[in-house]
Amino acid sequence: MFEFIDRARSRAVLAATMLALMTACGGGGGSTRLEAIEVTPAASSTPAGTTVPFVATALYSDDSRQDVTATATWTSGSTSVATISDAAADKGLAQTLTPGTTAISASFEGKVGTTTLTVTNAVIRSLAISPTTATIAKGTTRAFSALATFTDNRVFDVTADATWSSQNAAVATVSDARPDKGLAIGVGVGTARLLAAYEGVTGQADLTVSAAAVTGLAVTPADLSKPKGTTQQYTAMASFSDSTTQDVTADANWSSSATAVASVSNEAASKGKAIAVAEGAAEIGADYRGFAAKTGLTVTPAVLQSIQITPSASSVAKGLVQAYVATGVYTDGSTVDLTSTVTWSSSSSAVADISNASGSNGKATTNTVGVTTISAIDPATQIVSNSATLTVTTEALTRIEITPATLNLPKGNTQSFTATGFYTDNSRQDLTKSATWAVADAAIADVSNSASTRGLVAAKASGSTLVTASFEGQSGSATLTVTDAVLSSIQVTPASARLASGFTRQYTATGVFSDNSTRDLTTSVTWSSTATAFATVSNAADSQGLVNGVSAGTTNIVATSGSISGSTPLTVTAATLSSISVTPTNPTIPLGTTTQLTAIGTFSDNSTQDLSTQASWSSSATGVATVSNTKGTQGKVTSQSTGNATITAALKGVDGATRVTVSAATLTKLTVTPNPASVAKGRTLQMTATGTYSDNTTADITADATWSSSDTTIATVTNDGGVFSSTVAGQVSGVKEGSATVSAVLGSVTGSAPLTVTSAVLNSIAVTPATRSVAQGVSVQYTAIGTYSDSTTADITKSVTWASDASAVATISNATGSNGLASTSAVGTARITAQSAGVTSPAATLTVTAKTLSSITVTPATPTIPSGTTQQFTATARYSDNSTADLTASVTWASSSTSVADVSNASGTKGLATSKSAGQTTISATSGTGNTAVSGSTVLTVSSAALQRINLSPLNASVALGYTLQYRAVGEYADGSSKDVTAEVSWTVFNDAVANISNASGTKGLLSPVAVGNTTVRATLGSVESVTGVTVTNATLRSVDVTPKNASFGAGDTLQFKAVGTFSDSSTLDLTRQVSWASSNTNAATIDQAGLATAGGSALTSTTISATRGTGVNAVSGSTTLSRGF
Repeated sequence: MFEFIDRARSRAVLAATMLALMTACGGGGGSTRLEAIEVTPAASSTPAGTTVPFVATALYSDDSRQDVTATATWTSGSTSVATISDAAADKGLAQTLTPGTTAISASFEGKVGTTTLTVTNAVIRSLAISPTTATIAKGTTRAFSALATFTDNRVFDVTADATWSSQNAAVATVSDARPDKGLAIGVGVGTARLLAAYEGVTGQADLTVSAAAVTGLAVTPADLSKPKGTTQQYTAMASFSDSTTQDVTADANWSSSATAVASVSNEAASKGKAIAVAEGAAEIGADYRGFAAKTGLTVTPAVLQSIQITPSASSVAKGLVQAYVATGVYTDGSTVDLTSTVTWSSSSSAVADISNASGSNGKATTNTVGVTTISAIDPATQIVSNSATLTVTTEALTRIEITPATLNLPKGNTQSFTATGFYTDNSRQDLTKSATWAVADAAIADVSNSASTRGLVAAKASGSTLVTASFEGQSGSATLTVTDAVLSSIQVTPASARLASGFTRQYTATGVFSDNSTRDLTTSVTWSSTATAFATVSNAADSQGLVNGVSAGTTNIVATSGSISGSTPLTVTAATLSSISVTPTNPTIPLGTTTQLTAIGTFSDNSTQDLSTQASWSSSATGVATVSNTKGTQGKVTSQSTGNATITAALKGVDGATRVTVSAATLTKLTVTPNPASVAKGRTLQMTATGTYSDNTTADITADATWSSSDTTIATVTNDGGVFSSTVAGQVSGVKEGSATVSAVLGSVTGSAPLTVTSAVLNSIAVTPATRSVAQGVSVQYTAIGTYSDSTTADITKSVTWASDASAVATISNATGSNGLASTSAVGTARITAQSAGVTSPAATLTVTAKTLSSITVTPATPTIPSGTTQQFTATARYSDNSTADLTASVTWASSSTSVADVSNASGTKGLATSKSAGQTTISATSGTGNTAVSGSTVLTVSSAALQRINLSPLNASVALGYTLQYRAVGEYADGSSKDVTAEVSWTVFNDAVANISNASGTKGLLSPVAVGNTTVRATLGSVESVTGVTVTNATLRSVDVTPKNASFGAGDTLQFKAVGTFSDSSTLDLTRQVSWASSNTNAATIDQAGLATAGGSALTSTTISATRGTGVNAVSGSTTLSRGF
């Protein structure tokens, strides 16, 4: 296909000559210099497996050019795509190898030129058919193969892809259909050339077909023993009368005497292949053209066929054990675990050993990093397994332990954990700084992943959680329980105080805990004074921490809880109380309220102290105001009535006072109800404002307050319209769905309540139709329309609950998909209502009358029947209550096309249609007349009359070898008609070794004898068939009788003659188309080879019409006289 010219030698000679000339002329010296190297052809493309010659041309500064192919140095950028020769004999010749692109370069005197070579897929170079010649007997087959050779010298079998044909289909045909492509069949004696074409290339082979007859059959190989589960391809070799033999495996019929022991295939792709099924003995036989042969096959127990070890590839860390399993696969497909019986081996025991010890067979112990191959062998059969690759990687982390494993940690404290990694080689490593730390519940504790504090846990809240360290796919965990915070320190206040001798002062102990929280521990600590001569401190109930100044001096006041204590210094002075001031000064309070007064003492050293808890309090007017001396509330004034009272604090002969004025009660709180509030869109809600006063009295202040809504697009609220207005304060109207806040304000006091406006609510339901009258059995669909609080309406048919007050008359559905559908069942009246969310519709009236005829169904639906047959139709009535009845005998039947079919209205045959001709007609059934008439119909298709039988002629005929016999088939149909179906039927013979019969157009039914014998002729059309016998004899023709005898005809007439042969066995045969016809006087008449005579131009003459079979001494003739009139 591709032709390339090797120009290497000529290029070398030319280059040498040019170089000599340049040297003689001083070339290469002077001012001429080499500029570049040009490589051609540029950017070429060629298939793999071919060669491409490249040329290197030197380009000089004086525009001269020189072919330097033979002296340049050649290289290929990708030698896997193409190589290029640098050898003297073929420099620059590229050999393409595989598809791809490579750069082809030529270097010369320091310059390099490059071009691109693209290698495409190899293409076909030639196509050969195997075998190139073959000989088969007529009626046998031979498989041919097509082998394509590509430009890269690879050869592929393209039998299934080639297009096959025969140049002499009368001798042999070859299949072009899968899966039989290339299978040739001998159909006539001679030689045929077979062609196979593939991708534009054609191959050929010659097949010779002989007339040889089968003389014997042999099956090979003979008397085999095969293990269970194996297969054996048998060959059937036929011997022929011409002393040739032929493989007829694909044409023979194969059988087994014991299919439970061995079966043999008759499938086209595997003919003659036996499968050993079970232990025992069977005979494998082949039948071909009346000959049979067989051989014995003994099936022995299944044997070991292969060993598979798993896993086939594995990678494990150093120090681990890898277990292998060896599975034996037997010839019958069964498998057995052979792990403990095979011998195991490792290609590198330094990398891994594998055990053959009982109990540990197949277990590989890894020793060092590397790769080894594991295999197994069966000692008895020496069958070796597949090889498994075992890769041993560096030691791997197997687990992580965290210490401590459990930890109780007070809230607010921290603690470091340690992570230790354990490896496959039993080594261990501290992974604290490498692992990633996490806690399961971050609300309980945090853990650090910072470089300097990894693994440090901070307790946050009481509870238990897991602390996890993860590294290289492994993790370990510890349990952390966070307990309540513990006391860290105690602060005692007031700090560094001064106290006059004879007075007391309350101290407070504040505990600071591990989580930095604080708590007043005054009543739970143990109090002490380091110098009780100067001050004492109480631990008595209700007075813990109360310090009493004893005498002037300095002491420490200490508070202790467990092992934690805190203290502050106290200086006790000799100062005396000089005065007491009561604050606030002259306060005014509303009736019903209280106020706290404080007594501040000023001492002789100008120090001050709150003496409220030590002074004695009194009121000048307890009817106006009282003052408390109760511990914990000393100095607290409570108003009793409007007026003035003087409140006095006295201690150790010193007192101080202030005046308290009690005014009228004031509004202290405003409450809006309901709270929270909810109103439907379109509806109103009355809200109330209640005022609470300082004297604890309450009043409805709805009309006095000013109302507002935070979002008037959601809801509005009214205010009092005055004496002459009907507007009521606090009335809320829902505008649209959403949320708002409704507020009421009086003076400086405000109250509010959240308000939700919900979707509009149902106000009423209307049911339609309001009144309806229907026949019993008829359904009525009701609709429910809901009107909502926002005046919108909606179809709520599917969401309401439907009810009927007379279910015996009508029921109404609440089922999904049929909501509101009323079904009537009896004559009467029912009231239909719909109810939803407490709202019930007015009732709709449904009146049910007696049932009526609704429809008529004609069955069978759309039947098809042959012409000349009948079809019984049935008319089924369906009434308004869904009841049915057979009306076949009472309806009126009609056919829309009586030329196609009639339908009977006669008593006893009503609805019986009789088909008359092919076509379609509508069969209808009608009950009633006029406007009350109800009809039903169906289409009847009448097909051509059905074939009932085939009559063959001739029946049980005989025919001599060398002659043909024309069969005729006449079909009889259901409508009584008949016609010649010779060309329509499919013709077959039972034994094609005796005779063949044609199915070709123009010769259908023509029987051609092959050999003396008996067979049957079968004609099939659809499901109807007919059979007759035929005998092929070796009888010889004795005479030919030509009819009509002594006939005459006029000008322009034609006359058909018939020749009937009588044979040596007294049988006769129509030979009209098997003889040679002749007219002795063509002026009187001519005759064609079909026996049709045509009048000639001469009148009143005669001719002899003869019919002859054979030639020379073997000729047999018959004749008659034909006269020519006017």
